[in-house]
Amino acid sequence: MKWINLFFENSRKLWGNDVCNISLLVSIIITFVSIPYISCGQHNFYISTKGNDTWNGAREHPFATFGRAQEAVRSVLHKNGSDYGVTVWVFGGIYYFRKTFKLDSSDSGTENAPIVYRSVSGEKVYLVGGREIPSSAFKPIKDSSTLERITEHNQARKHVVRADLRALRITDYGELKQHGFSIPVVPAPMELFFNARPVQLARYPNVYEITTGEVVDPGSIPRSGDTSHRGGIFKYTDPHESLWAGLKNVWLQGTFHWGYADDMIRIDLMDTVKHEIRLASPDLYGLANDGKPYQHYFAINILWELDNPGEYYLDRDSGFLYFWPPEKLQGAEISVSTLKQPLISLVNASHVIIRGFTIEYGRGLGIYMEGGGHNQIAGCVIRDMGTAGILMGQGSEPVPGRSGLYKDYRGVSVGGKIGDLITHLYNDKAWNRDAGIYQKVESCDIYYTGSGGVFLGGGDKKSLTPGHCAVINCKIHDYNRRNKFLYAGIDVNGVGDTVAHNEIYNSNYQGIYVISGNNNLFEYNDIHDVAMNSDDISPFYIGGDPSDRGNIVRYNYFHHIGKEDRLVMGVYLDDG
Repeated sequence: MKWINLFFENSRKLWGNDVCNISLLVSIIITFVSIPYISCGQHNFYISTKGNDTWNGAREHPFATFGRAQEAVRSVLHKNGSDYGVTVWVFGGIYYFRKTFKLDSSDSGTENAPIVYRSVSGEKVYLVGGREIPSSAFKPIKDSSTLERITEHNQARKHVVRADLRALRITDYGELKQHGFSIPVVPAPMELFFNARPVQLARYPNVYEITTGEVVDPGSIPRSGDTSHRGGIFKYTDPHESLWAGLKNVWLQGTFHWGYADDMIRIDLMDTVKHEIRLASPDLYGLANDGKPYQHYFAINILWELDNPGEYYLDRDSGFLYFWPPEKLQGAEISVSTLKQPLISLVNASHVIIRGFTIEYGRGLGIYMEGGGHNQIAGCVIRDMGTAGILMGQGSEPVPGRSGLYKDYRGVSVGGKIGDLITHLYNDKAWNRDAGIYQKVESCDIYYTGSGGVFLGGGDKKSLTPGHCAVINCKIHDYNRRNKFLYAGIDVNGVGDTVAHNEIYNSNYQGIYVISGNNNLFEYNDIHDVAMNSDDISPFYIGGDPSDRGNIVRYNYFHHIGKEDRLVMGVYLDDG
């Protein structure tokens, strides 16, 4: 820094002279600041939906794909070295990703010459991991056999339309699977989105939940070591539920024991004489009904319950997608998610900037980051993802035959997916997930995600080496569409990282969850309207390990949190 002080100290001698000297000073400053770019060079490539990959990538002759632009960037770096900065400018439009756009060490820049992928100023660029469904594909239902499967409630038969996905060559719908507290996070099945908002899979009731009735058999209790995998049995109390007897693939989602542990479990059998439901698999803690206000559920994936605008049902056998549009179909943007892998990954890449994109409609992650350092995700919108917006650091692959349902569980490190990450960390606090150093997520909007907003890693707990990674000035909300609990707006596992100036809201679960970490800084965050349907919870949570020391929580605003009949804290230091 001495040269900076000397420069401005000497500049005082110029300041008292005439206008020419002032102009000279300005010219010197401009020249001096520009030196790194003059010495290392700059190159620009362009991508357009009207481009062609056989062109040279100039503004007048842009490429058509990110992959071709990446080849051009690598060619420049190979010829000129990594100190030759390159910017790839992307014109407005929709770019469909059929596979992950992978950046690695071959795509790295340097501190003074980063590699930048960004939108052209003022233009909207959409990176899409799904398929568009034309509004014309939806037709009124005329055959009586199908109409009989749709309720007359709310005159639904007049409003529900359907599209033949197979005719559109969309055949991979994924599967509904059990998911919830301590169950590995996997890519979501195909979901429907209308004007960039997720559509609700047909459910009952449309609002609120049904209280769990008398428990006949709690089922096996994996948390206590019972591996018999026996589903519980309980009595249902709403006569309406008898309508589901004999239907396939009906699922219940709710909290079946503790108010911090959600689950989604398939119905195995309904006994309409005894008014009992037998579940196909166990809940982590077993079923319970001891008068707690959070022991409740709702049912999903039932065509008969498609009785409200903004609901859908997918018949996986026929490929027919049934939908009650909340608004006019004509002119609407209708999409389904298809890509299971992250849309973008940075593995061992350094000094790469991703700026100004809307990343949407994936069944997995928006962005995955591992290793490398000094990368920046800035000014992006990441929404409508099946799992999370950004995963910084590795996840955990389940060990065959075991899962996070059992005590002392540890998985196997894996890239590009969340898996058993949180359960693994609960039993291995010192796990270094190789998130890289000086990684930054800044000024991004992340919302409508299935299992959390951002997983922030960085740093090594064993050596207390800081990662210097950060999530700053982001707006993160509506991040628990699928897994209602356990996955926060920002999940933190690291050393020497920063979470600051973020707004986090609209969730059943926590705003910030420190799974494990030391010497992290949390400041100036506005967290509100979280922990709204859970218990034993808080907007900021850390616990489970007395070695998680040195974390600073200051100048944050926690307000409008939780429900009056639930146990909710402001800052929760749990099980320490």
